[in-house]
Amino acid sequence: MLAVIFGHPYFTNASRPARGISDPITALQMARDVREVDAVFADVPSPDREIMRLKQYADFAFIVAYALLALTLGEILSKRTRLGRVLAVAAVLAAVFDAREDVLILKIAATPLELTSQAMIDALRLASIVKWAFTAITVAILGYCWMKIPRWFTRVIGGMELAGAGLAIAGIAVNTLLPWSAPLMAFGILLNAATLKFLTHEPATADPVSRPV
Repeated sequence: MLAVIFGHPYFTNASRPARGISDPITALQMARDVREVDAVFADVPSPDREIMRLKQYADFAFIVAYALLALTLGEILSKRTRLGRVLAVAAVLAAVFDAREDVLILKIAATPLELTSQAMIDALRLASIVKWAFTAITVAILGYCWMKIPRWFTRVIGGMELAGAGLAIAGIAVNTLLPWSAPLMAFGILLNAATLKFLTHEPATADPVSRPV
């Protein structure tokens, strides 16, 4: 799913996002007006609109996958810290607004530019901002918890996630940073899954995440 979202098929050379944002998907999420939508994909019909539509359908499956993974991690962490419950709630909210974002993108992709209203663009931007905020909160909690595990590679993963979450928060204001934050957060979550045994099989006397007092 990540390969489809970030890989082939690629957007054509006609897709030139505004304000220096390198990724067309992110540029559309954070578009401010119809001119910035036009910069991502031309008017109907457009091959870039079809590519955008394909990637959004793949993103629905990706949303389900990362939400279930985050809920699993949250459930495991909840036995050690209250942050596990916070993580689960933040992940669900991120998934909800991510799904709304996809629905709005599909609507805009099917709408001619002359019929694309400012209200549609504002609704998409708001859903995207909220999604990025809750995603950053989720990943920051994961990063903090992995930093607490006394192993160098889990601390490297945690540091990567904290950096990605920080870039995402900063990217809400400076949108050019968002495409840099997404790979860090996605790769960090995949590494969380790969190192999950260090949460589930840690001896009780060496609890890596402090229990609530």
